[in-house]
Amino acid sequence: NDVWEDTLANKIYIAGNFTSVNGSARKNLARLNYNPILNSYSVDAWAPITAMTGEIKCLAKYNDQLHIGGNFTSINGNAIYANWSVINIISATLGTFQPDAGGSTNEITDFVLDGNNLYVAGTNTIYDSGTAGRFNLAVFDVSTATPTLGLDPLTLNPSFNWGGSMEAVRLHLSGNRIYLCGRNFGGTLNDGIVAFDKTTLLQINSFNPSFTFEQVINCESYNGKVYIVNSKIWPGGESVLEIDETTGAVTAGAFNVSSGGTPYSISRYKNYLYIAGTYNFFHT
Repeated sequence: NDVWEDTLANKIYIAGNFTSVNGSARKNLARLNYNPILNSYSVDAWAPITAMTGEIKCLAKYNDQLHIGGNFTSINGNAIYANWSVINIISATLGTFQPDAGGSTNEITDFVLDGNNLYVAGTNTIYDSGTAGRFNLAVFDVSTATPTLGLDPLTLNPSFNWGGSMEAVRLHLSGNRIYLCGRNFGGTLNDGIVAFDKTTLLQINSFNPSFTFEQVINCESYNGKVYIVNSKIWPGGESVLEIDETTGAVTAGAFNVSSGGTPYSISRYKNYLYIAGTYNFFHT
């Protein structure tokens, strides 16, 4: 489901729903060693998780902390580690951070790390300290393991369906913006992708693309454009749309996939877009 590359240490963290990697027993999380001379990978002995109920959906690494998020209800038999936990990379042990202290959190769907700020997306309640909560979208100071002061989406953007029918599935950082993808956002603008100022977390109202969709699954950006992938075929056959970041206008003649096909993931390397999913052909 997710990969985090530590280029300085030549290590790659992989997460998802699995029980082994290259014959080595690993439960949902593994670390690979990269040998740049041989251009090869090997499974590291590092294995902090031996049992998990559920799966890991996303990763974020900050110093010696590895944040894991997903829809799990316990780790190594301990139910206090639910949906979002932190692993000390050096000691390979679970940390004391407990975002589910109040016992009501739901699935974490994505992390985006920007300096000390960790942006978190999820279903309904994603943080419950017992006295305070965050719904669907949160910003955390990872150096203190606390919500960033003044950045509560519920207070700043009250018209959204926070904690209700909203489905927040992916985040994307682009310049001073953080994009949130999903559906049933509510609010007054587009219901499947919205842009927030990453510093103030206020919605950027000028970004309001008009299109028909079932759910915006993911997005990528390049050179002033946002590329979104959708879970249903658009009325014109387009499953990938290009949108101007400044005006919110949809570019005519977008990408097209075969009927019944769905792209699920999109990423960029230099000026190339990579799109993966279940479809039979792809053309522009």
